[in-house]
Amino acid sequence: MDRAPAQLATATPRPPLGGGELAARLRREIRGEVLFDAASRGRYATDASIYQIEPVGVVVPQSEEDARIAIQIATESGVPILPRGGGTSQCGQTVGAALVIDNSKYLNRVLAFDKAARTAVVQPGLVLDQLNAYLRPHGLWFPVDVSTSAQATLGGMAGNNSCGSRSIRYGNMVHNVRGIDALLADGSAFHFGPSDAIAAGPAAYRELVERVHDVVRREAAEIEARWPKVLRRVQGYNIDMVQPGAEHAPLAHNLAHLLVGSEGTLAYSQRIHLDLAPLPQHKTLGVCHFPSFHQAMQAPQHIVKLGPTAVELVDRTMIELARGNAAFKPIVNRFLKGDPDAILLVEFAGDDRREQLAKLAQLVELMAELGFPGGVVEIPDPGLQKQVWEVRKAGLNIMMSMKGEGKPVSFIEDCAVPLEHLAEYTDKLTQVFAKHGTRGTWYAHASVGTLHVRPVLNMKQGGARQMRAIAEEACELVRSYKGAAYSGEHGDGLVRTEWIEPIIGARLTRALEEIKDLFDPRGLMNPGKIVRGTRQDDRSLFRFKPGYAGQPLATALDWSEWDTPGAASKGFMAAVEMCNNNGHCRKFDAGTMCPSYRATGNERDLTRGRANTLRLALSGQLGADAFTSEAMREAMDLCVSCKGCRRECPTGVDMARMKIEFLHHYQKRHGISLKDRLIAWLPRYAPWAARLAWLANLRDTVPGLARLGELLLGLSAQRSLPRWRGDAFLSGRGSIAADSQTQQREVVLLVDTFNNYFEPDNARAALAVLEAAGYRVHLARAADDQNGTARPLCCGRTFLASGLVEQARAEAQRTIAALQPYVARGLPIIGLEPSCLYTLRDEFKSMLPGAAAEALAAQAQLFEEFLAAEHQAGRLALKLQALPQKKALLHGHCHQKAFGAMSAVEQVLRLVPELKVETVEASCCGMAGAFGYEAEHYEISMNMAEASLLPAMRKADAETLLVADGTSCRHQIHDGLRSTEHASPAPAPHEAMHVAQVLARALAR
Repeated sequence: MDRAPAQLATATPRPPLGGGELAARLRREIRGEVLFDAASRGRYATDASIYQIEPVGVVVPQSEEDARIAIQIATESGVPILPRGGGTSQCGQTVGAALVIDNSKYLNRVLAFDKAARTAVVQPGLVLDQLNAYLRPHGLWFPVDVSTSAQATLGGMAGNNSCGSRSIRYGNMVHNVRGIDALLADGSAFHFGPSDAIAAGPAAYRELVERVHDVVRREAAEIEARWPKVLRRVQGYNIDMVQPGAEHAPLAHNLAHLLVGSEGTLAYSQRIHLDLAPLPQHKTLGVCHFPSFHQAMQAPQHIVKLGPTAVELVDRTMIELARGNAAFKPIVNRFLKGDPDAILLVEFAGDDRREQLAKLAQLVELMAELGFPGGVVEIPDPGLQKQVWEVRKAGLNIMMSMKGEGKPVSFIEDCAVPLEHLAEYTDKLTQVFAKHGTRGTWYAHASVGTLHVRPVLNMKQGGARQMRAIAEEACELVRSYKGAAYSGEHGDGLVRTEWIEPIIGARLTRALEEIKDLFDPRGLMNPGKIVRGTRQDDRSLFRFKPGYAGQPLATALDWSEWDTPGAASKGFMAAVEMCNNNGHCRKFDAGTMCPSYRATGNERDLTRGRANTLRLALSGQLGADAFTSEAMREAMDLCVSCKGCRRECPTGVDMARMKIEFLHHYQKRHGISLKDRLIAWLPRYAPWAARLAWLANLRDTVPGLARLGELLLGLSAQRSLPRWRGDAFLSGRGSIAADSQTQQREVVLLVDTFNNYFEPDNARAALAVLEAAGYRVHLARAADDQNGTARPLCCGRTFLASGLVEQARAEAQRTIAALQPYVARGLPIIGLEPSCLYTLRDEFKSMLPGAAAEALAAQAQLFEEFLAAEHQAGRLALKLQALPQKKALLHGHCHQKAFGAMSAVEQVLRLVPELKVETVEASCCGMAGAFGYEAEHYEISMNMAEASLLPAMRKADAETLLVADGTSCRHQIHDGLRSTEHASPAPAPHEAMHVAQVLARALAR
């Protein structure tokens, strides 16, 4: 066996120039952002791999010229250069002691598009899903459909030679790139493209190409003998595809194909020229069930003969983890039957629907012939197909959601073997895992013999030793299958560079080094990747380096659910470490996560960026007291506590809860501002303010008071404030709203501070609806308040938003005590405001862990959740009549989305006869409690709303109901439809209303 070269380094060397001089020059000469502070460098020190290397600094270029100047300055200074897109590389390609060029924020445009020719030219920071959204109306797409399409940039995909689930039909990235406009380290700018254009290029380009040809001609016999032959072969440089007349090249040859898969080690890609494909008109999906993993691995060699576009594996581990994810469980239950050990997702696609259905029928027959009659769940429905693929696309992240320090680690996951050897290969590799005391998780591309397999290792304790031993045996195993590849996807990076030589031999490895030196003689382009790399198990390069440990912290919330026996990190630290940097929070077009990133495009304002900053601070890597530093506050500042990550982050990072913990410690050290006190204590002084509503509301009526309030309190003068009402809902009411012999079932209505004092009509509407449906309604009151004179119950949300956990805990104790008699009787606790009600289901359990909080959480429901459940159970006797308006435009509160309640509110609205319900696809509205009222956040707040919510609301005519259950959401819509700053105001702006108001209007009279 060829061993890794002896010259492997033990660490990436530091560049010679200090950061201060370099940063100063960059700031003088470019318009883009220059980030050299410790926190920013820390956020760019990691990707989705096991590594962490602090960069020299970060440049976020605003233009192609910015990028060119930054590269020139770096090379003149002897500083290495590292191009970066989404930062989601799994092998360490995008970390290094270099100047990082982050293309993703600004260099993300489609520069040219030719529908007839099916081509496009894009900048490297463009995300794949954004490109395909642009192409979809034209009936085209870019078919290298990687599972990380929501965050993967085209530059990164070109750098890694990405493949995707449908490579059996469309090939890899290299098969879909026509050309690349690239910058070399010496400043040369060339277009790399088809061979017939070489002669027309400049002399320097022709000379470079000829020298590349000299190398590949000389090594032609060795390439033929040693280079892998499988489709998925992405190790090294694609020297087999730039030989004149090479059989693997789609054209005679194309020099751009040498840059594809080069991981930024040869040149910087300025523009990428792409081939596009027609969107298939019809798809069918078959979910093939297997009682054993081995049987699932024997089947692909037969299934591919049917001509599928994809054959994807999902193993038992992934199935079980997906079932444990709130977002995926209902989907999995729709396409899974029984208890299979593994399933294969088999897709057929084309323009003839009957043909695709026929192929699905052939799959059913084939499975029966293989011994699995009835083993296929047939899915012709496009909607369910999309949901199934979303589960599959989240495969890696689902795997990484394992709690504890043992995590599936990427280092041998992309070995590609011929299909006839797949079952044998997986059996032998499973035995290797067992030999070294671990197990593997398996999923992905069964169609092309590339299975993502990750051994579960603890990289803090002994994982490096196990990784080395497993890698050596896996490499030998791959070598035993002629034509197989050790790198079948995701590139080489830091983790696989040293394993190139054992596969292709020393001679071809030296040839790769020659190619590198032709392009980059000084070795400044992303050094240490593909050639002259480091050892994969050099712990000094790991995220969890020797001596890594979290600093002691007395937490305000309970984090024990993240504790695992024997783990070095527990509680809060373990929860923070759940972030594996997969970057799913960078998605832009669906769900809620992450609204602040969508508004700013900054890594700092991303769930991942915040988690990394927390981890670095808590482990002492950002200096003393970093957890309560200004840098930490800046990272957490724009988190709007939407809880989107709680549901949508596949690894379960709950940044909203983490922000409460941070604010608690930050306020203890720095104190709390007058503005924060005013907001936090609102529920305590609300009864008095309501009695003087005329006085409390003067701020919005007397000229100059709003401006004065901004100067003194920091509340934006551009905002109206909620109007206090003198007719609070609970004022003077007893604990039972009404009593009637006809009422059959009892419920408890918990009216929050906002709906009690600012919008009491919502509470009255909810009460009217519940009583009309025949329920006996108890009004939740403090234990000692039966005549409506004491302060109402409060969830403590305003205190939590300011980090005042002890005050919030006191409110939680008071609420639990008051509601305990109802909970003991099993009565539903019904709330109207999502942020308040879900505090009972979420934060109460972390503030007061125990049976009382758990019992209350189990019975707490939003108004619409209760009605939807009653309707589904056949118990809802609510007579409604049609309204004059026939359409409702619905905006979901972030917490409704986070707790999966959107289907409930949609279902309840559809109870109104003839009412068509349309839900706005939007992230956070931007108000987020007090966030949008604050002067420092006003612009960001409006940017969040303008992303999709307000444009959709402005299009609504007077015959459309605007529905939003969140009080902050309704206020944002109110202000946004009347604002002239960001867009023309709505022609006839009307108010958004709570779903209870809609139902109350529709009550049959």
